[in-house]
Amino acid sequence: MDACIKACRELLDEISSQGSLKSCVVDVLIGSPGAFPSIEQVAKKLEMSTRSLRRKLQQEGTSYQDLLQEVRLGLAKQYLRDKLSVEQIAELLGYSETSAFSRAFKGWTGKAPQEFRA
Repeated sequence: MDACIKACRELLDEISSQGSLKSCVVDVLIGSPGAFPSIEQVAKKLEMSTRSLRRKLQQEGTSYQDLLQEVRLGLAKQYLRDKLSVEQIAELLGYSETSAFSRAFKGWTGKAPQEFRA
């Protein structure tokens, strides 16, 4: 679990330096890895409507799904560097199947998780 906390802090530090709504959303997402909140839950936590959150993120050139994917990718890379198993990583990132995580990772990076680790 220490690796999880370390990875979350590193990713948060990297994105928080931007000081935007994006960093606030990422902060909420990182606060609950493995059980990522829905956009409705994030909006409620940030005390705004879902519509306002979507609109403001669009103004910043991003979306909730883009940020969720960015968080998952950042954490996945860190977990792979920390030598967690692919099964553990899939579970930590909220995937019900290891194969679904592996497909997503390959889509993001062009490499299978095992290739990335090598």
